[in-house]
Amino acid sequence: MIATGVDPRCVSEEDPQPVHRVDFRDENGAGDEWRLVAADDVHEALRWAQVHAAGRTASICAEFTYVGRGERTVALIRLAGPDPA
Repeated sequence: MIATGVDPRCVSEEDPQPVHRVDFRDENGAGDEWRLVAADDVHEALRWAQVHAAGRTASICAEFTYVGRGERTVALIRLAGPDPA
């Protein structure tokens, strides 16, 4: 990991209520995916995942939508847990 200082003025937008995605995987690789809307913050999403994990591994991502090359794209940024791919 490399940590560098940043200028907070360089942020042009912020999403006050981001959508979180939780991807559960069991020992056989079977997946169960959930979309969390209106969570207070990532800590609430993490707590929800812990409560519902039922022995499975959980990956938490932030979901964001952007328009690039004229197309609407939904992308994920992994925040915690293993790569869900």
